[in-house]
Amino acid sequence: MEVLQKDMAAKEEDKERALKDIAERYRRELKKERDAWIAGEKVRRERWESERIQEIRETTVKGIEPFLAGKIESHKKELADLQSTL
Repeated sequence: MEVLQKDMAAKEEDKERALKDIAERYRRELKKERDAWIAGEKVRRERWESERIQEIRETTVKGIEPFLAGKIESHKKELADLQSTL
């Protein structure tokens, strides 16, 4: 009877140890996957930010172009008027 109890206790300990090992392995695997996801998300975010900054710059330049063209034209006209008076 004692032998059976010791055998059952040993099997129970083995089972608990195996469960702990599996849980630890899954925890490490989950951490590895999470870290990979975070790194990928960081790269995606940086790429998105870069693209968004480029879009904003292009939109800003396109918005300023008519104003600058008008200023250049008015300066050319003013320069031509000054040259004609000389």
